Amino acid sequence: MSDERERPTWLPRDERIQWEGQPRTAHILPSVVIGVLFIIGSAWAASALSSLFVLGAIIGLLIIGWSYLYLQRLQYVVTEHAVWAHSGVLSRTVRRISLEHVQNVGYTQSVRGSLFGYGTVSIEVAGGADMWFRDIKSPQAVMEYIESSNSDRAQDRAEIPGSVAQWRSIYKEVAAIREFVEKDRL
Repeated sequence: MSDERERPTWLPRDERIQWEGQPRTAHILPSVVIGVLFIIGSAWAASALSSLFVLGAIIGLLIIGWSYLYLQRLQYVVTEHAVWAHSGVLSRTVRRISLEHVQNVGYTQSVRGSLFGYGTVSIEVAGGADMWFRDIKSPQAVMEYIESSNSDRAQDRAEIPGSVAQWRSIYKEVAAIREFVEKDRL
């Protein structure tokens, strides 16, 4: 996690952040192109009506501005217990997936993504909708982190509590109960 960013206010205090990121600014490039085309198209049509140019320019700038605001509000977080996605400009959408429910993690990179070190991490979820961290830096490292966090949790759950002596004692008790029940049946 970068030290200069503040802790997200939407994230519970008991969750310790392990990784935090958001899409690259180039993620909104299609919206910027559409907005610029709107402005250019309205300038071309402005020869007939100057108010059409103003309207087209406003719409084009709104498309670009909205995309930028959305990008700034889109955050991805991995904590020791879950993966999170937060988005929204006027409203808020927060999605949490417990690491226990993560079944598979993968990443994809285009040729450009491979050259510049960005890509998309896909998180497959047991019994729910999948999640994607799109256009993030170092997707392989993020994928490996989620996998290792998930396997660490699985190993913690897989440990059998108690010592061998305690389990032998329990076995003796169960054997005595079984012997008593079988005697009673005869």
